[in-house]
Amino acid sequence: VRSAWEAQPSLSSRLLLSEPMVVAGPAGHALMQSKRALPLAQLRGQPLVLYKRPAGPGLHDGIVAACVGAGFHPQVVQEAPRLTATLSLVAAGLGLSIVPASLQQLRGDGLAYRRLSAAPGLVAPLILVSQRRPEAQARVLLQHLGSILDQQLAQQRARKGVA
Repeated sequence: VRSAWEAQPSLSSRLLLSEPMVVAGPAGHALMQSKRALPLAQLRGQPLVLYKRPAGPGLHDGIVAACVGAGFHPQVVQEAPRLTATLSLVAAGLGLSIVPASLQQLRGDGLAYRRLSAAPGLVAPLILVSQRRPEAQARVLLQHLGSILDQQLAQQRARKGVA
């Protein structure tokens, strides 16, 4: 699950990571020229392409709330059904977007990314949700998946020098 969700008695959850959000924009856009973190407030008045709310209410609502917290209402010019479609619209020049940092790995033609600053709470959680009492085979699979994720996260932290 990529967004906050309400706990339910029949489900258990595990936060895997809380990923920062970044600005995605056309490579030639004036705001994408610097390597410094971009204050969220500098997106005021910029056309934005967002992920559709029904497909991802947590990400969508988090972005809108962060913009309002930075003193402006986002100027949404287009919504897309998938994050990858959002990036295609950005690359086509429709506007900027705010996406999870992991999407920087999708280095499409004409795309650039910038870290955000002054955007408290603007993160994309990744939560593993499963039945509280899964069937035996599913339990084994979840345990195996959990150990793989723990191993991957530990390797990531080691590469970044984080204990």
